[in-house]
Amino acid sequence: MKNPIHKQDIIELEEYAKKGRKIPKHCSLFRIRIDYEKYLVQQAALTGIELLKLTDKDPDKYRILFKKCGDNTIEIPLETHFSFLNPGIERFITEKRSPSNIVIIVNGREKSVPDKDLSFERLVELAFENPPTGQYVIFTITYRHGPCENREGMLIESKSVKIKNRMIFNVTATDKS
Repeated sequence: MKNPIHKQDIIELEEYAKKGRKIPKHCSLFRIRIDYEKYLVQQAALTGIELLKLTDKDPDKYRILFKKCGDNTIEIPLETHFSFLNPGIERFITEKRSPSNIVIIVNGREKSVPDKDLSFERLVELAFENPPTGQYVIFTITYRHGPCENREGMLIESKSVKIKNRMIFNVTATDKS
């Protein structure tokens, strides 16, 4: 039989933040607020996607931010685990994504782009801060989770591809020398 939940076992995240109290490391029940609703969660960390799922909002259409004491709001990347043990977390806010702002994943990192399609060259720039150069360097770009017309495939140099939110790109550089 499960142990009953007692009010003293629940950490009210918003109250702790407003009072400047540290969150005990041993706790396992958190009451969090997302927009105007409160949720009871049993994990000390959830991903941005898991937080949005609590609200039944589509991660392709919404983003989630956390509010620290004061007016600071910071976006939580969808795939990143966010710990409730961080000090000063007051509450969470959902926000509709701007239609002009598309989030893609390039080599495991989220990138925000305003375009509906991306060129081979632009994807190389997004993948590498300082792309390798040389006459024998070749880039390979594969993608998946794309829109209907190009769900997955390989992009070739000087071509472009239509993109959608959360589309995944792998960009690799090879030196043929």
